[in-house]
Amino acid sequence: MTKTDKKLISLTLIIAMVFTIFCPVITNAQENVPEDAIEFKDQVLFEKLKGTTVFDEELSKYVPVDRNEDGYITKQEMEDLESLTVYVNYNDEKIKNLEDLAYAKNLKTLSVTGIDESVTEYDLTPFTKLESFSLGKLQIYNADYKMDASSIKVNDDIFTFDYNSGSTYFIYGNKIPSNIELEAGNVYVDPVLGRDSGYSSNLLDNVEMTIADESIAKFTGMYKQNTYIQGLKEGTTTVTYKSDYVTRISTINVTKSPITPEQPLEETGVTARLVYDRILLSNGDLYKVSSQDKVEKEDINVSDYVYVRNSLEKTALYLKLKNDNTLNITGRITDTNTWMDKNEIIEQNVENVEQLLVDQYLNTTGFLTTTGDVYKVTLNRDDTDITLTKIDSGATKAEGAFYVKDGSTYSIDGRLELNEEFDKAYRNTFTIGNKLYERRYSSGEYVATLVTEDFADYLDNNYWDNMYVNYKSTDGTIKDVNDSTDFTKYNFVYYSAPYTDRFYLNINKEDTLCWGEVELLTDVSDVLVKVRTQEEIEAGLDGYYIIAVRKDGTVWTKDFYNYENFIKIFTPTEDDKDLGNIDGDDEVTIKDVKLTLQYSLSKEDLSDVQIKAADVNKDGKVDIKDVRLILLYSLQKIDSFEEAK
Repeated sequence: MTKTDKKLISLTLIIAMVFTIFCPVITNAQENVPEDAIEFKDQVLFEKLKGTTVFDEELSKYVPVDRNEDGYITKQEMEDLESLTVYVNYNDEKIKNLEDLAYAKNLKTLSVTGIDESVTEYDLTPFTKLESFSLGKLQIYNADYKMDASSIKVNDDIFTFDYNSGSTYFIYGNKIPSNIELEAGNVYVDPVLGRDSGYSSNLLDNVEMTIADESIAKFTGMYKQNTYIQGLKEGTTTVTYKSDYVTRISTINVTKSPITPEQPLEETGVTARLVYDRILLSNGDLYKVSSQDKVEKEDINVSDYVYVRNSLEKTALYLKLKNDNTLNITGRITDTNTWMDKNEIIEQNVENVEQLLVDQYLNTTGFLTTTGDVYKVTLNRDDTDITLTKIDSGATKAEGAFYVKDGSTYSIDGRLELNEEFDKAYRNTFTIGNKLYERRYSSGEYVATLVTEDFADYLDNNYWDNMYVNYKSTDGTIKDVNDSTDFTKYNFVYYSAPYTDRFYLNINKEDTLCWGEVELLTDVSDVLVKVRTQEEIEAGLDGYYIIAVRKDGTVWTKDFYNYENFIKIFTPTEDDKDLGNIDGDDEVTIKDVKLTLQYSLSKEDLSDVQIKAADVNKDGKVDIKDVRLILLYSLQKIDSFEEAK
């Protein structure tokens, strides 16, 4: 054996020993590679994904994309992703191939910054659940770095997309259904336009939407963006969606609504007026809507109640006038952080008040005293106190926002003066003969503006947040102060989000409460859309609900978002304990006998509530028979008016 052969054998043995030692390690390393590990085409993307974390909703913390941190990223790990943000530093090598992102097919949001300029287009067709994405080069000095829309390939499921703030695209309509099932009166939030934010500016220019038969269903909204489709009556029609990419047709099937708008009226003998969350009955009883299903009695012998809110100052005033001319003023201040009323209540009482004055345009209120003085009531937010400012004296009559002094008409703020005395007044309007005037702002001041010379009578319109007045003309037509005969008595516009669509609740001229064009409840005299109280929110009862008062004084309620029937929660009743108590002091005394006698002889004026209390035998008139019964009751000769009939 030569020396060369010996060296060759030695080298072979060494190689064999090395192979024997390291072969199991190599084999083991190959065995540890996951079967579904992705062999990334772009190493920069791979390295960035290994160092990226995503938020895990179940664990409530951030976890790596490489969940087990074994140095590999598998297809399953990519499929588990719902949100992904990849950021490449300015000095790092850029991403040149995005193809392997397609494994993350369940992504809802995707953002990649640091794409090389060589990437000129990207295929989004694998992402059927994507809601928003941002793809682009690194942002430098506010340069436009997003990929152009024409360079992004989309599939039929995506339908259309639009961008926000010049960088992020938002996808709409990726789940347009083939069939839309609706009950008449219900609404369908359209996936294309029913978005959460309203910043997209040109989406509507790229999408056409039409409904074949608008008597069955129609888009509802007050502006260009018709976010909702509302079922109107039973039947089938279609809605066509046409975008730059695809045309879709969905069938709309409208079934019968569970709503029964016509409910029977009751003969309660008492009418009701809704003043925000208070219900004032014609017999002087005052109730509070404490919750959606709870109405509680708060006071008796109340002749008038007013609620005025100042949206700018975030304050509200409640004025309660009693039959004995005592005025209670309650002020509430809204916390600007929580937007809820603060716990502290500012309260003040005033004696000898004759009439309340309310100016809805200026969010101000005041009163007229029995001695003819006129006061304005102010709630000071910073000082948390109520200020009474005397603005005039010598007034003889007051209604709405106006009062009379020396034969002339003034407004509550003292800036409006006419040389004639008004006959009637309501809110911000007043009449002189058949002429109707409205107080309007012109050239830096408020002036009396002639509305019509054919005024006949005011219509019943107590809607707390509707400043417009409806009236009957001398020719019998019904109009509003803008001379429109096509009007609704009440409108509540629902704002779902900034700049998106609105649809509205209204009371039409037939006194029917409607949701858009669908009737909800007939014979409605007043309505309130109310946000639940802080206590209700803490109890998990957040949201809006509707309170409606009907002509019979009954109170009905329903959830704002649901379309079931209204539920009756309150029925007013005449309370016999108030009979004979004319002066409102909760006792039947000789003073009540005197007031009834003077009224029966036409020597004293009584309010409607006092007249009802004086008619103790309930024969529809106040005469000497009532005087006699009240006298006997005050002398304890009889125990009830019923037994003495």
